Amino acid sequence: MIRGIAATVGSTFLWACGSSSSELLPPFSVRDSSGVEIVTSHGSQWAEGEAWRLSVEPLVGMAGIGDPVYEFHMVHDALKLGDGRLAVAAGGAREIRLYDAEGAYLTTLGRRGEGPGEFTALTRVWPLPGDSIMSYDRRLRRVSIFAPGGEFVRSFGFTVLEGGSPIPTPVGPMDGGRFLVLQRAIIGAYPSKGSVADSAFVLAFDMEGNLRDTLAFAPERETYVNDQHGRLWTSPAPFGPVSSWAVSGDGFFFGSGRFPEIESFDARGTLRRIIRWTHQAPQITQDHIDLYKESLLGAGGSPQILAWVGAVAEDMMFPRTMPDHGPLQVDTEGNLWVERFFPPGAPVRTWHVFDPSGALLGPVEMPAALKVYEIGTDYVLGQWIDEMNVQTFRLYGLIKDVRGE
Repeated sequence: MIRGIAATVGSTFLWACGSSSSELLPPFSVRDSSGVEIVTSHGSQWAEGEAWRLSVEPLVGMAGIGDPVYEFHMVHDALKLGDGRLAVAAGGAREIRLYDAEGAYLTTLGRRGEGPGEFTALTRVWPLPGDSIMSYDRRLRRVSIFAPGGEFVRSFGFTVLEGGSPIPTPVGPMDGGRFLVLQRAIIGAYPSKGSVADSAFVLAFDMEGNLRDTLAFAPERETYVNDQHGRLWTSPAPFGPVSSWAVSGDGFFFGSGRFPEIESFDARGTLRRIIRWTHQAPQITQDHIDLYKESLLGAGGSPQILAWVGAVAEDMMFPRTMPDHGPLQVDTEGNLWVERFFPPGAPVRTWHVFDPSGALLGPVEMPAALKVYEIGTDYVLGQWIDEMNVQTFRLYGLIKDVRGE
């Protein structure tokens, strides 16, 4: 059982409220608490001129007009293989597309269907040793593995627990043959109005799809519910915290979004380290609320639908502050990247980078239109969504030796 998820909530709140003068503190401090290392960062380790940044222009940009292999729809993931090839999970086309290091199309893995090596709802891809590729089909609840040359190797599915969603969410493979999976708990009944705290089972499977451990029952996200004259609205709670997970080597990271801290566990769910940082969650302004409501109405629909959405939007309840963080990423060197919560209309996304010891290195800014899928030693790969909502892919250089330029 993961003890840190439940046990550190109260102490985190007291710590956050007690920080008042970080100028007088060292960049970070380390202490032990019952065998768990607690690393608290009070500021950045990067001196002026040392901060990492993205290249001004992308090194690779995959986009094309009229050529289906360069058109993307419902893409959820991408990765860079060790030999430089780029793999994109083209969910809309139900296939994995491979491109060379310059972004030129090479070949396609899989196709639409339910047979071996085929997809109905492709959502994730992960690299395996030797440039093999592991993928996940959400609808079939099936993992498929492809050889470096693109040949289909094998597949396996997941069994699910009673009392949970029939569609599990994989986080990814860990060292030692374990695979981390989340299964959202089913809520028996929703209230007529308000926010509901969702939770998930944290499960460890082997690479054959056999359940090995139930690691925890953890917070997952908040759902907003509103019954408007018999028509039930459910959606992620506005500006609500969403738990984030990332695998790393022989373990994984967890952040609830509710506090400025990330917990680090081994593959069996034992809490190893708590990573904390000084942070005051931004206040939610009326401009933020207006932009949020506009985004709901921007999806369009019939006059009846728009009237219903408008009524729900006007009746929504909003928190006073934003969550403390968003998604997590672990780069190929073991650094943990934590995205600050990204409010509507913000021009950039800011990520905090923590070294493998848990100490904060500093912030890295990225364009708001870039959704990050993978971070390497010297690159950032992600999906670019322009003002027309057209999806393309970009590979940016990650510049670290800024003073040496």
